[in-house]
Amino acid sequence: MQYSLAPVSFTNEKGCTVDTSLWLDPYTGNFYILASDLDVEYIAHFPGRTSTVVPTGL
Repeated sequence: MQYSLAPVSFTNEKGCTVDTSLWLDPYTGNFYILASDLDVEYIAHFPGRTSTVVPTGL
């Protein structure tokens, strides 16, 4: 949720599963709205840089 470019909506009131928001893939420049279109393996922290979300299966 920290890396979304728009407010996040959830699949239910408990807020356990993200449904939609807006994310930018920094490698391709593609935008994604559905969380189900993404498969995030991990978030990498590189010294001197901001955190990077490392997508898989795109």
